[in-house]
Amino acid sequence: MVLLALNPLSKGVAISEMLILLLAIAFVGFFLGRWVVNTQNASLKRQLADTADELDDCQK
Repeated sequence: MVLLALNPLSKGVAISEMLILLLAIAFVGFFLGRWVVNTQNASLKRQLADTADELDDCQK
């Protein structure tokens, strides 16, 4: 029950709470950004493979 004994109005506790929230949001943003980039990358690879297949068909 150490957390209940902390004074939320003290400067140190307020700063540490802000840093913890900032780090949590940064991690969520980082992983969300990686997911978006990986999804786009997979889509581009699929399009490139389809285009290469079409090019092979045209060359035949």
